[in-house]
Amino acid sequence: MNVKMDYMYRDAGNNKLRGNAIFSNKHRLTLCQIADFVQAAFIKGKWFDPNSCGIERLTFERYDPDLDHEWHEIEIISPTAEIVTVDIDIADFLFNAIKVHVKWVQFDCKEEEFEFEA
Repeated sequence: MNVKMDYMYRDAGNNKLRGNAIFSNKHRLTLCQIADFVQAAFIKGKWFDPNSCGIERLTFERYDPDLDHEWHEIEIISPTAEIVTVDIDIADFLFNAIKVHVKWVQFDCKEEEFEFEA
Protein backbone atom coordinates (compact mmCIF):
# COMPACT_ATOMS: atom_id res chain seq x y z
CA MET A 1 0.00 0.00 0.00
CA ASN A 2 1.32 3.41 -0.97
CA VAL A 3 0.22 6.46 0.97
CA LYS A 4 -1.36 9.56 -0.56
CA MET A 5 -1.19 12.85 1.30
CA ASP A 6 -3.26 15.83 0.15
CA TYR A 7 -1.88 19.08 1.47
CA MET A 8 -2.54 22.79 1.12
CA TYR A 9 -0.64 26.05 1.17
CA ARG A 10 -2.56 29.06 2.44
CA ASP A 11 -0.83 32.43 2.42
CA ALA A 12 -1.54 35.26 4.85
CA GLY A 13 -4.12 36.64 2.39
CA ASN A 14 -6.03 33.31 2.52
CA ASN A 15 -5.10 32.45 -1.08
CA LYS A 16 -4.83 28.65 -1.40
CA LEU A 17 -2.92 26.10 -3.43
CA ARG A 18 -3.49 22.37 -3.14
CA GLY A 19 -1.24 19.49 -4.02
CA ASN A 20 -0.54 15.89 -3.14
CA ALA A 21 2.32 13.47 -2.70
CA ILE A 22 2.20 9.72 -3.06
CA PHE A 23 4.76 7.98 -0.86
CA SER A 24 6.08 4.46 -0.84
CA ASN A 25 5.46 2.64 2.42
CA LYS A 26 8.35 0.18 2.71
CA HIS A 27 7.87 -0.26 6.46
CA ARG A 28 4.14 -0.97 6.05
CA LEU A 29 3.01 1.67 8.52
CA THR A 30 -0.72 1.62 9.16
CA LEU A 31 -2.79 4.76 8.74
CA CYS A 32 -3.22 4.86 12.52
CA GLN A 33 0.56 4.80 13.02
CA ILE A 34 1.02 7.53 10.42
CA ALA A 35 -1.69 9.64 12.09
CA ASP A 36 0.01 9.21 15.47
CA PHE A 37 3.34 10.38 14.03
CA VAL A 38 1.66 13.37 12.37
CA GLN A 39 -0.04 14.35 15.63
CA ALA A 40 3.28 14.10 17.48
CA ALA A 41 5.58 15.73 14.95
CA PHE A 42 3.56 18.39 13.16
CA ILE A 43 2.69 21.77 14.57
CA LYS A 44 -0.83 21.52 16.03
CA GLY A 45 -1.04 18.11 14.39
CA LYS A 46 -1.19 19.41 10.81
CA TRP A 47 1.31 22.20 9.96
CA PHE A 48 4.67 21.35 8.38
CA ASP A 49 7.47 22.73 6.21
CA PRO A 50 7.49 20.51 3.10
CA ASN A 51 11.04 21.39 1.97
CA SER A 52 12.46 20.35 5.33
CA CYS A 53 10.45 17.13 5.27
CA GLY A 54 11.48 16.11 1.76
CA ILE A 55 8.60 17.06 -0.56
CA GLU A 56 7.72 19.93 -2.85
CA ARG A 57 6.67 23.26 -1.45
CA LEU A 58 3.58 24.72 -3.12
CA THR A 59 4.17 28.29 -4.31
CA PHE A 60 2.38 30.99 -6.21
CA GLU A 61 4.05 32.38 -9.34
CA ARG A 62 5.13 35.55 -7.57
CA TYR A 63 6.63 35.63 -4.10
CA ASP A 64 5.06 38.24 -1.81
CA PRO A 65 7.12 38.71 1.37
CA ASP A 66 4.11 40.24 3.13
CA LEU A 67 1.95 37.17 2.53
CA ASP A 68 4.14 34.12 1.87
CA HIS A 69 5.62 31.72 4.41
CA GLU A 70 6.80 28.09 4.41
CA TRP A 71 4.00 26.38 6.40
CA HIS A 72 1.67 23.92 4.71
CA GLU A 73 -1.30 22.01 6.10
CA ILE A 74 -2.09 18.31 5.77
CA GLU A 75 -5.68 17.81 4.62
CA ILE A 76 -5.99 14.03 4.32
CA ILE A 77 -3.83 10.92 4.28
CA SER A 78 -5.16 7.74 2.67
CA PRO A 79 -3.98 4.41 1.28
CA THR A 80 -3.67 4.24 -2.49
CA ALA A 81 -2.67 1.94 -5.30
CA GLU A 82 -1.50 4.96 -7.31
CA ILE A 83 2.13 5.17 -8.43
CA VAL A 84 4.62 6.88 -6.11
CA THR A 85 5.24 10.53 -7.05
CA VAL A 86 7.96 11.52 -4.55
CA ASP A 87 11.42 10.08 -3.92
CA ILE A 88 10.94 9.66 -0.17
CA ASP A 89 9.24 6.94 1.84
CA ILE A 90 6.45 7.97 4.25
CA ALA A 91 8.57 6.84 7.23
CA ASP A 92 11.47 9.05 6.14
CA PHE A 93 9.09 11.97 5.55
CA LEU A 94 7.72 11.59 9.08
CA PHE A 95 11.20 11.19 10.58
CA ASN A 96 12.32 14.39 8.83
CA ALA A 97 9.29 16.16 10.31
CA ILE A 98 10.23 14.99 13.79
CA LYS A 99 13.81 16.25 13.37
CA VAL A 100 12.77 19.65 11.99
CA HIS A 101 9.63 20.47 13.94
CA VAL A 102 10.74 19.41 17.42
CA LYS A 103 11.67 23.01 18.24
CA TRP A 104 8.10 24.18 17.50
CA VAL A 105 6.02 21.29 18.84
CA GLN A 106 5.02 21.64 22.47
CA PHE A 107 5.01 18.54 24.59
CA ASP A 108 2.83 18.49 27.69
CA CYS A 109 4.62 15.56 29.28
CA LYS A 110 5.61 16.23 32.89
CA GLU A 111 6.54 12.65 33.82
CA GLU A 112 10.02 12.12 35.19
CA GLU A 113 10.15 8.48 34.19
CA PHE A 114 8.11 5.93 32.31
CA GLU A 115 7.79 2.30 33.24
CA PHE A 116 7.25 -0.17 30.44
CA GLU A 117 5.62 -3.52 31.07
CA ALA A 118 7.62 -6.60 30.11
